Amino acid sequence: MKKLDYDTLLELSCKVVSRHAKYNTYCKNNQEDVIMSVVEKFLIKEKHILDSFKATASLKTYYYAVLNRMCLEVLRSEMGKQNIIVENEVLDVISEKEISFEAKIFIEEEVSRLKTIMVMFDDEMAKTNLFLKYYYRLLIKIFDLKSYALSKYKDILFLRDSNKEMKKADIFNDLALAVKSIENKGIKGDAVRIWLNKQMDIIIVRLNKNRESKYDKDSLSILFDYANN
Repeated sequence: MKKLDYDTLLELSCKVVSRHAKYNTYCKNNQEDVIMSVVEKFLIKEKHILDSFKATASLKTYYYAVLNRMCLEVLRSEMGKQNIIVENEVLDVISEKEISFEAKIFIEEEVSRLKTIMVMFDDEMAKTNLFLKYYYRLLIKIFDLKSYALSKYKDILFLRDSNKEMKKADIFNDLALAVKSIENKGIKGDAVRIWLNKQMDIIIVRLNKNRESKYDKDSLSILFDYANN
């Protein structure tokens, strides 16, 4: 795919930032600085941006969507706020199709980051993945059970039963039973709760490190759902 030449990059960045300047005082007063920050962000991630293009939208639409999100990242970083532009203002900045495409690119990047973080758990990755899926009440596959329990996966087939209506305490009790069956450890649900909360805290800290994102356990569940679809 043809790289974006600098003049075109600058032109598109100016267009994106000028639209945000209509609704954002900080952006209006610091327009040149914001433009250059957006251009710099793009150049740093240019190879990844090019590699991520799926041709599901026009090339210009794709670049515009990417630059729009980068502009929002710059503003959030400078202003220290997450809700800079309300939804109806964003809809005025780019079309609904472009927003949908931009969201897809952003989600793909975040899912990739989450998967990288999960790999860092090494021997506990399969267990963490399975237990988080049960905790967040997501669909559990046989593969998830085998990854954790290996040949003993049939001993924890009960984790595939629906737990939509279960209380959190009962969920942890089920997971404690899984640990007893697979690891031969007689632990209580509270011990599993402490362990899983620690795993979630590690993931959240790593997701938020040096980023504008501010994940918590609720928003992590959404990203985790995307990662497992």
